[in-house]
Amino acid sequence: MAVNQSIEQKTNPPALYKGLTVHLILLVILLLFCGISWSYFEQDLPALFWITIFIPVIHQAYVWICWRTEILNKSVSKTIGFNLYLKVFFVLLFLRPLTLLA
Repeated sequence: MAVNQSIEQKTNPPALYKGLTVHLILLVILLLFCGISWSYFEQDLPALFWITIFIPVIHQAYVWICWRTEILNKSVSKTIGFNLYLKVFFVLLFLRPLTLLA
């Protein structure tokens, strides 16, 4: 009986927001730290700085939403398809180091 329950638990996909609480808390702390650090250096209009910070956040959120919804009900396959997912993924992946160089 216990073996069957553990097999069922392993085969059920995770909920959309499972395990996300800690990540969101740490992300908010990191963003607050970045904002406080930037104001410490007294720079004006840190648009490029914030773009550099938010591109990885957007990329990770995109991957998280796509993969969780794909696992739960194949939403990516039914809507945008895997090819479009890959194109957006690699554009965001390319932008990550590019924004660091800017």
